[in-house]
Amino acid sequence: DLYKSIDIKIRQGTDLDLKIKQCRELVPKGALLDLQDSVELITAKRALESIIISKDQKDCIDTFKRIAEHSLEMKTTKPSKGKDALFELEFYQYTQYRGLESRLGEPDVVVSLDGHDYHIACKTINSLSNFESQLRSGYHQLAKYGKGCVAFNLEPHLILEEPLDLSPEEASRYLSEQIRSLIKPWRKLLTKGITNNKFDGIIFQMSCVVHDEYGMNVFTQSYFWSDEMIADSNAIVRFRALVGGLKGNLVNHY
Repeated sequence: DLYKSIDIKIRQGTDLDLKIKQCRELVPKGALLDLQDSVELITAKRALESIIISKDQKDCIDTFKRIAEHSLEMKTTKPSKGKDALFELEFYQYTQYRGLESRLGEPDVVVSLDGHDYHIACKTINSLSNFESQLRSGYHQLAKYGKGCVAFNLEPHLILEEPLDLSPEEASRYLSEQIRSLIKPWRKLLTKGITNNKFDGIIFQMSCVVHDEYGMNVFTQSYFWSDEMIADSNAIVRFRALVGGLKGNLVNHY
């Protein structure tokens, strides 16, 4: 009904079409679902709930269109406009959930910090060897619009059996270690970017299905990176303000 109201057709056989069918089939079974079906249901609901949360926001229509037309498989290293769109939408909703004034806008997400627009370029890293080019693309986008940071989705490189039987605190530590391991070879690139004032900082994210005492849910870990020993003083102030706004109980900042 939502897609009909904004005149976007969901073609049969697309990922979004399949996820809608999965939810219709699996939701009524509830507690009768086996582990694999439960993971599939949570994964399907992830995309649909992101759409529903922002259904009344006109600036999301282009994002909805990309989600409807392209692959939504987040764990693959194959590039997809749908995967990129879902990451942008989820990151935007993350800023909203934390109570920040924000919108979808160029380059991807715009947050209001102290009355000024703060720009965030969202990138999915499908190939680890392409990180440098994606980082460069991100800070070139920022240069067009103003000061900001780059947010990277590293989920395609999280190889594990879902769900993780971990508490939220344990999942936070586990995903932080995964992120630290992945970004270690990129330290020189990141340091160079900070030194040359190309960006204020970097946000890395990973998501997976976690099963804990409260049930089964998608858990997202945010890992903030900056180097205040070499960063511009204004960049430090801006990035601290962003981190302060986005921080929850389980956010790591390095």
